[in-house]
This record gives sequence, C-alpha cells and structure tokens, in this order.
Amino acid sequence: MMRVTENADFFSGLPRQTAQQMVKQTVTDFKNWLASLREYKKHPEKYLGKPKMPRYKKSDLTTVIITNQDAVLYRDDIGMSLKLPLQKQRLYFSNLSSDPVLKEVKIKPYYGRFLLCLTLEEPDVAFDPSGSHVCAIDLGTDNFAAIVCDDHSSAIYKGGAVLSKIQWFHKQRAKYVSIITKGHEKKHAVSKRLRDLSFHYANFVKDQCHKISRSIIDFCMEHQCGN
Repeated sequence: MMRVTENADFFSGLPRQTAQQMVKQTVTDFKNWLASLREYKKHPEKYLGKPKMPRYKKSDLTTVIITNQDAVLYRDDIGMSLKLPLQKQRLYFSNLSSDPVLKEVKIKPYYGRFLLCLTLEEPDVAFDPSGSHVCAIDLGTDNFAAIVCDDHSSAIYKGGAVLSKIQWFHKQRAKYVSIITKGHEKKHAVSKRLRDLSFHYANFVKDQCHKISRSIIDFCMEHQCGN
C-alpha cells in the first residue's frame, strides 16, 4: 500500500527493496507481539510481565537489512566485489568461494563502528557422517573444551587466555568508568575509550571461539568421529 501510494516515508533515502524489507520486519514484529499477547492471556505464568507493543528505536542507529535485489556480488580479476545500493564504490573480498549466492546483507552498529554481515548460499561440502569412532566434548571455563575419543586420542583447549582477557577487560572498564563518573551522580559512562575497549574485547573472545570450534571440527574429522 505504501509503495502504491508512493508514501514519502517509504521512499525517503532508502532503495525500494530495502524499504520494503523494513516494512515487512515491522509487520513481523507486530505479529509476534500479538501472538505473544494471545499466549500471555492463556498462560501468564510463562511470562515475567505483559508483552509490550513494539516502539520506535530509541537510538539513532539500527540494523538495516539489504536484500539481494539491491545488493549484488560481482566476480572480477581481484576476487568478489559487493555493490551496495546508492553507492558507486564497491567492496572487495578475497576470501569468498568461487561461486557464492548472495541472500542478504546486514549492516549492524558495532561499538561505534559498523559490521557488514553477508548471508551466502553455497553447495554443501561432501562429508561422510558414518565415522567409525565416537567422541565426547566437555565445555568449561578453566578448560575451554576437553575432547576424548574412543580411539584413545584426546585434546584439551585451555581457557586461561580467555579468562585472563575477561579479568583484564573488567579491570580496565572499571578504571575508566571511575575516571569518567568522578564527581558526578550519574554512574552510566559512555566514551570512545570504553567503546574501543569493548570492541577489542568482543573481537578477541569471538576470534578465540571461532579458532577453537574450527580446531574441534578438524579433530573430529581427522579421527573419523561420526557421533
């Protein structure tokens, strides 16, 4: 309806498909809210309180979803390049496979920066799950993960580096919050230094999780663990 009537709010500053996607997301949010209300009336004990109606975003930044009709992947001599709507300059990627199918692009606010997330569809990797061995994985804190296989092999991923980084982060954050809020009644602190600190910490933890999970998968494939 907004597109047919050429509503000014629908066409202001956004590509048509992206604007349509945002309207669809809003409709989905309201449908989920109404479904939650119906469930709340039947079983209020499942909820901490009455579900609230979706509202306008409180902050100036929000996540934007761009469909594959507005964003396009191209292949050239350098690699894969991404063409975003309303932008002349392309973004180049050297680590994508030869023939990915772009489904959508998300642009998310991320500690004072923006995170570009690409959803790609690729052919399934051929893997035989009928391995002859069984392994057990125990996740923890002191040891990030411990693996034992019935072929008498094992592996331990120590969590000391992550725990040390967590302690360092909280000490540094408490230090800067104390400096910023000194002499003020408000104890909520926001600064570029704190955003950069959180950005560094989040990236470190995410990097460790990805590397360890990749290593666990390689271990299971190497030892032919099917279960």
